[in-house]
Amino acid sequence: MGRTTNWYIDGSFFNKEHGYLSVCIALSIIYSIVLFIPIYALIKYASLENIIRIFQDRNSISAIALSLKTSSVSVILTFLFGTPVAFILKNNKNNKIVKLFRDIVYLPIVFPTIYCRDWITFNFW
Repeated sequence: MGRTTNWYIDGSFFNKEHGYLSVCIALSIIYSIVLFIPIYALIKYASLENIIRIFQDRNSISAIALSLKTSSVSVILTFLFGTPVAFILKNNKNNKIVKLFRDIVYLPIVFPTIYCRDWITFNFW
């Protein structure tokens, strides 16, 4: 049986496990709200009748099908290639080739930040 860690914060008793649970619940609620606000706004302002009419149009159906196909292929490719890459990057930290590959993987994360920094610097300073 695991041992529960208890803390005293500001003179009150705080159970570590209950704290994690409350944070997870709060973040889940916030995420759900953020996720459903655009759907609610779409239904409210576009009206349900117009949305149904859009889904009956052949061009709209083909656009939605194309979007679902491309996103499915993207998820499959990410799973097939991303999982082994993550495993290799996690388990081989000292290999120089792995370090180079890790840096290449990080480039798409870093480039938008550099671009935004440069755009802000050149446009406002």
